Amino acid sequence: MAGNAVKTSTAATSAALKVGLLNAAVGLLGSGVLLVLKSSLAPGFAAGFMLGGVNALLLLKIARKGVGMPADKAGRYVTVSYFVRFILTAVILALLIYRGFLTPWPLLAGITASLFTTIGVLIGIARKEASQDA
Repeated sequence: MAGNAVKTSTAATSAALKVGLLNAAVGLLGSGVLLVLKSSLAPGFAAGFMLGGVNALLLLKIARKGVGMPADKAGRYVTVSYFVRFILTAVILALLIYRGFLTPWPLLAGITASLFTTIGVLIGIARKEASQDA
């Protein structure tokens, strides 16, 4: 049983590392392309992508920690953690937009691109694991 927990923990850490590294690479590439094409959009896209990447890693951390808890504590922990993460993300976005540091569309494009990158990486990891189990 302990071996299974170690395997799961190592796999989750590996998945988070893959998500983080690929998000960083795609974010840098996308920001670089925007810097060349339309430099005014690059800072917003980069900030949105970074915020989306951190958000994805926080979601993975919350899920990983919640899985290892007893069911009654896990439900409360995951619910509270998701709301705190959501509120923190919304406050950061609102401050960046309200204070006029960045415009909303590049920020949202960056967050969306990060989300799609994360989903793609996780689908790739799941397909690889499924093919190894078969």
